[in-house]
Amino acid sequence: MILSAQQEQLLDFVKVQHKDQKRKYTFEPYWNHLYSVAKIASEYVQESIEIALCHDLFEDTACSEKQLSEFLLAIGYSPAKADSICSTTLELTDKYVKEDFPLFNRAERKSLEAIRLGKNSQLAQSIKYADLIDNARSIVKHDQNFARVFLREMMGILDQMRNGNINLFVSCCSELQMGLIQTDLINNELIVLGTVPDFKTFVTIPFDQIKYKKMEAILETYILNYDDVDDWAMHSMALKDVKGVIEQIPPKTEKHFDRISLSKYLVSDLTLAFSDISTRFDPKMLSKDQWDFVEYLEELLSEYDSLLDP
Repeated sequence: MILSAQQEQLLDFVKVQHKDQKRKYTFEPYWNHLYSVAKIASEYVQESIEIALCHDLFEDTACSEKQLSEFLLAIGYSPAKADSICSTTLELTDKYVKEDFPLFNRAERKSLEAIRLGKNSQLAQSIKYADLIDNARSIVKHDQNFARVFLREMMGILDQMRNGNINLFVSCCSELQMGLIQTDLINNELIVLGTVPDFKTFVTIPFDQIKYKKMEAILETYILNYDDVDDWAMHSMALKDVKGVIEQIPPKTEKHFDRISLSKYLVSDLTLAFSDISTRFDPKMLSKDQWDFVEYLEELLSEYDSLLDP
């Protein structure tokens, strides 16, 4: 991808706005991701370069729409082009963020975001395909646990977002398929994660390695959503179901998976959850549901600690 002089100036502006932000996992400068998205999108949509470079500006930096517009005009973009870049960047900025929707968990916010993205312009959707492609490649390579969550969210977005460039859409679906295979999320069936019925379903499934992989994915989804919901009674119920599933696991199966290793995986996250509660809340202010949840966490921690260190 060869940038014009104006595009080079815009990239320099974007670098300044993102300052010292780093790409997760690789710790390379964050703007490398923006450049990669522009490169992927511009293979099929030439007018996508500027928007791809700017697509995280409003979401991840202090840059305002007014500031971006003024800069674009100052380096020679026409008013119409500047308006197009700003408005499409705005389309690509998440609206259902935790700060504005604290009562919604991650899954609910992502579902609403997917519906919103499905109503976006063809150009915005095309660039979003490129963004998903680049993110999926990095996440699947470096963090397969989170990849299970991300790929499910990616599928939800693609289910809603069908009006972008067809070549980028096909590439995005291909990337999703490869990610599902690499993370064992597809093995003759697709996994639906993260609800209490999901936990209960596993009790009736003969225990094998596929079940173990699914169990890890469900735990990851639960922990990821944990911090977003203040329904403490629901948390207690969900954790009891997790415990019930773990108890169905034979103490020793094949060398690759057993109850101890899965309990170790769970107890580390529960410890973080418990620590989070103790720092966020004054014990005197906890409701009965919250106290019940704290007490249940203490029971689980004690039980799993004894399992790991008999």
